[in-house]
Amino acid sequence: MPTFGERVRALRLERGLTQSELATALTSVCGEAITRSAESMWESNQRRPKYETMEALAAYFQVDVAYLTGRSEQRRASAEAAAPETGDEPPEITLIARAGKKMSPDQRDLMLRWAKMTFPEAFADD
Repeated sequence: MPTFGERVRALRLERGLTQSELATALTSVCGEAITRSAESMWESNQRRPKYETMEALAAYFQVDVAYLTGRSEQRRASAEAAAPETGDEPPEITLIARAGKKMSPDQRDLMLRWAKMTFPEAFADD
């Protein structure tokens, strides 16, 4: 089975990205600095990112973490595979949705109220 690094490299190349471009994209998604050097070490299997970064990487490429780590040949978990894919959602939306699934209804409500207060223009049509 392919290694984590081989999977990351293949997915990056499928998107036509350089290591620097992927590092920049992940930095904006993760909220922490991801360097080209770190991304290069992932591809050469010298290091692995922390789990939260790995989740962001999987979300960015719209694959399951098990696929990314080489534990599965299936790109998406069966429940996710059944969901229609729009292909135009930014990876940040995927991360927010995943976080929301882990929250209680009260926490989701609080997150929505915070978002509406912080970004009222985004919710003007609601």
